[in-house]
Amino acid sequence: MNYSLTEHHQTIVVKSGVKTRYEMNLVQEHFKRRHEQFAIKYGWEMIRENGMEQDAYDRNDQCDYVLLSDSYGKVIAGCRLIWSTPTTNLPISKFLENPHSIPIGSVEISRITGTPESAKHSLEFLGYLLSYLQNRQVAGFYVTIRKRLLERYHHSGFNCYEILPGKALEKISRTGRKEYFLPVWIGMKGYEQAFRILSHSCS
Repeated sequence: MNYSLTEHHQTIVVKSGVKTRYEMNLVQEHFKRRHEQFAIKYGWEMIRENGMEQDAYDRNDQCDYVLLSDSYGKVIAGCRLIWSTPTTNLPISKFLENPHSIPIGSVEISRITGTPESAKHSLEFLGYLLSYLQNRQVAGFYVTIRKRLLERYHHSGFNCYEILPGKALEKISRTGRKEYFLPVWIGMKGYEQAFRILSHSCS
């Protein structure tokens, strides 16, 4: 585990493998935020009795987590990083025209969560994520992004991403509302540029 400390908030990487009790508590807090966001707020996932949203990647310990916690140990923002291996395909591969185009060692960012409290710490979180990916020396990362959000990016001139050939992921909420997510590649240079622009606009 490594972390940065700002006031009473910690940005933390919890890696796959053996975890301390503290790390496990943080990861479970992340599962709770995911349940609140994806199951309760958006209705994309099923309501679970234990109040935690997980899937096979989490249960098989195939993820790193980048988490932002407050002084009480409550996770207020986070995401997970899944790394492709000879035996692990990235979730995004199911939606790509050529799923075999993903090199071993690639990473997909998914299950991105946030709370109103985390908004003022968003630059700290995004910067720490950028630093971690730079340290891992990846060329970029895969992610699925809502189509309407990409359209908003495009109209605002924010073009650090590449929409990949493939099909959209359709999610339907319990109320019947449909959302379409597109497979996207974001290179590290694009992420760095976007982060600089965002940092400048927030200064």
